Amino acid sequence: MNPKTGPAALLNPRQIEAAFADLRTSLGLHPEWADLWNHRGLLEAHQGNLEAARSSLREALRRNGSYAAARANLAWVEALLAEDPADGPDLTGQPRGTAVRDAVTRLVAGETPDEEWSGTDPALAFLDYALAGAGTSPHDLTRSRARLAEVLPGADDLLASAGLERDGHADTNTLATLAHPARLNPDLADLLLLGARLEGIAGRTDEEERLHALAALYRGDRALYLVERGEAASRRGDSDEALRLLREAVEVQPEWQRTHQSLGYELSLRGVLKEALHHFEHAARLAPSYADILYQYGLLLHASGRNEEAIGAMGRALANNPSYVVARIALANLLFEIDRPAEAAPHYEHALEEGIETATLIGRFGYSLHASGDRNRAEELFLEAIARHRDRPELLALYGQFLAETDRKMEAHAVWRRALETGPPEWIRAEIETMRDDVPVDRRDP
Repeated sequence: MNPKTGPAALLNPRQIEAAFADLRTSLGLHPEWADLWNHRGLLEAHQGNLEAARSSLREALRRNGSYAAARANLAWVEALLAEDPADGPDLTGQPRGTAVRDAVTRLVAGETPDEEWSGTDPALAFLDYALAGAGTSPHDLTRSRARLAEVLPGADDLLASAGLERDGHADTNTLATLAHPARLNPDLADLLLLGARLEGIAGRTDEEERLHALAALYRGDRALYLVERGEAASRRGDSDEALRLLREAVEVQPEWQRTHQSLGYELSLRGVLKEALHHFEHAARLAPSYADILYQYGLLLHASGRNEEAIGAMGRALANNPSYVVARIALANLLFEIDRPAEAAPHYEHALEEGIETATLIGRFGYSLHASGDRNRAEELFLEAIARHRDRPELLALYGQFLAETDRKMEAHAVWRRALETGPPEWIRAEIETMRDDVPVDRRDP
């Protein structure tokens, strides 16, 4: 058995082509994203192009030296490339690495794995089942199937959805294609999820489900399947099915932050804020360094009127990921809206430096500079912004407020009149009329 070539058993040719095209586009836009290089390396390894895979995985680690999955995948590829796999690197980047590497080494040498190699790990039990289907496991198919069912509840449904069993009987031809050394890496689940995402976008839901199920088997985690299927149902607009699947995912894996995050998000879409907040609180406790969870948690805290806690959550999100510009804008807007514009000013400035420029952001930044005492810079910013974004009522409203608060009431009224003539949304019109009523015209104002 040659580890440098082998059957493309997991993704079909159309899916492979789509995955390569997606990665080329994504890398063209974001060459600095290590996860894209990791996916490319997995895809190249799936195709048997191990030298290219090694290069891509090394690039992933160059971009992010602490990327454990890329390091484990690189060790995997280098083990397959070694002239004598027994002399290859240890697969210590993942908990199951040593056991899987033993199976790979023996398969490359034309031997069967050790009798107890799969242990009680669900992912390894699945790979042992694939080896048994190919006749390269020390266990027979019946024993391997029984072990898989014992350590992975819900295995029956996953195997059927993955197309590996039909009418309760193993499809040994398909299982045999998984038994190649290059197909025994549990982290190939990441590649399968990429394929599933692309199939979902294309509307091929049967293939999307097959790849979700296969990814869950590779991970040995039924909750992964339930979450992916629940999120897919949500994208299709089937909220009832999404909630059913995501609630089950929480029951299956209550200590995984993603089950709570996904369920909380779906509940928030339906306006069930109290229950959504409960699940995000749980997710934030389980994953206190995940910026995206903290950001979404902050949004829900704000929607629930718990603004100080929301500011804290957004601040922790930015502490964990200072480049998370969406969270920074959300924090700035929250501070602005609760009348703390001076604190919002540095966050608005940071967002604008990142190239996020809208009339609303510029207007709020200008007013925030004024609130923090930098009147001259605020004036300059407002005038430049109005020259670029003419007749934007939200910008004109804030400029008028700035003028009124700097004792230029007649100018403020003129700017507000101009804003009203643009046909603003009702909420802006109401704000302007309230400010105008509160600022009587001083006819002595130059």
